[in-house]
Amino acid sequence: MGDTLTSREKKLLPHIGLLLALLVILWIVFAPGRGMLALHRAQKEVERLQSDPAYLEDKARKEYGLLKDNELLYIFKKK
Repeated sequence: MGDTLTSREKKLLPHIGLLLALLVILWIVFAPGRGMLALHRAQKEVERLQSDPAYLEDKARKEYGLLKDNELLYIFKKK
């Protein structure tokens, strides 16, 4: 009752499966924020933070506002 595939549909089935598999692989590699490329960038960042003290200090100062013991921070409000 309509459950059988035509010969053309049978020929298209492997192509559709291949296309879906390719899309899944592309998503795994390029998914924004969580794909393999994002993982690679994050690992490079960790390696740099562990091996480059100047970079670590720069990140701590810019992102977390950390200061050295003998430093003072002045914040000026805009009018």
